[in-house]
Amino acid sequence: MDREIEEKAKALGEALAKSEEFARLLAAQREVESREAAKVMLRDLRRRQMALAEKEQAGETPSEEEVEALRRAMEIASHNPYVRGLIEAELVFAQLMMRVNQIVAEAAGLKPDEQEAAGGEDGSERRQTIIRPQTKLWTPGSP
Repeated sequence: MDREIEEKAKALGEALAKSEEFARLLAAQREVESREAAKVMLRDLRRRQMALAEKEQAGETPSEEEVEALRRAMEIASHNPYVRGLIEAELVFAQLMMRVNQIVAEAAGLKPDEQEAAGGEDGSERRQTIIRPQTKLWTPGSP
């Protein structure tokens, strides 16, 4: 790899490490790690996600039972504020990384598909929003 590219990639990594999105991700990971129920819930959810992804990559169609089990695991996990916080933080950081990749590709002169580049039909940038599920689980500090 070209030394200049390597240095700039390292600088970009350092800038990302200082970002609010990365700090939020690390804090959410620590919250989950400090709570056994949240760790178990997240581990189960990730295991089910990986099993379905592996099946799809192998060209197989997941059964209705497997899809339903994943949906239930996601629903249950969304009621845990620590797991939900981690998932939201991961999504926000992933969006940041996608935007960084888009900027790098554009700066290199790569032309993304017109639909992806424009976002909306009017050329406005498309923004994704995270819809926070309503929790039925009371936690200290919540109303």
